[in-house]
Amino acid sequence: MIEEVIPKGYENRVTREFLHEVTGMSDRMIRKEIEKAAARELIVSCDGGYFRRKDESDDPYIRTYYAKEWARFKTQRKKIDQMRKALNIIHPKPDRSQIPGQMSLF
Repeated sequence: MIEEVIPKGYENRVTREFLHEVTGMSDRMIRKEIEKAAARELIVSCDGGYFRRKDESDDPYIRTYYAKEWARFKTQRKKIDQMRKALNIIHPKPDRSQIPGQMSLF
């Protein structure tokens, strides 16, 4: 598991290049493994490297990472909302009004 290679503490953070050298995995595979590991444990990406929380001295970096990810989420949400609006124009939702006495499949 890649989290075993990612050290604790901001001062010990490692780059994806380092993870490639240690694991031999491709950059894409490393990113996927980090994503999987992040579901099990907090993996922080900050200042070009990855680390796990060691103690409270890492908390400011976690806050920075949170703010960055939150901003990214909001941007992505806006894009998704725009795509949904466009798709609703291209492919409007079907009329699902119920005919009296008919069973609905929706």
